[in-house]
Amino acid sequence: MENIEKKHSPTEAAGYAAGIGIGMARSALRGKHVSASIIALAGAILILGGSFIRHDDTKLFVQVVGFLFSAIGLFGWFISSAKE
Repeated sequence: MENIEKKHSPTEAAGYAAGIGIGMARSALRGKHVSASIIALAGAILILGGSFIRHDDTKLFVQVVGFLFSAIGLFGWFISSAKE
């Protein structure tokens, strides 16, 4: 049997990325300390990991995504801390 790999279109990939982003933001802002702190930690790891990438455009993209993850995670953590 032949293994046929389905290629995703850029629009479909953007839809998946948007879905992940919306799900991440909802879990961070829903008031769960642990999920918000994990998202902030993932952003910090992306920022740090981006500094080891040699290609400038890719480095910038990874660090901007890491910054956005960290900002959403920290904002969610502050919101969930204020609820108590």
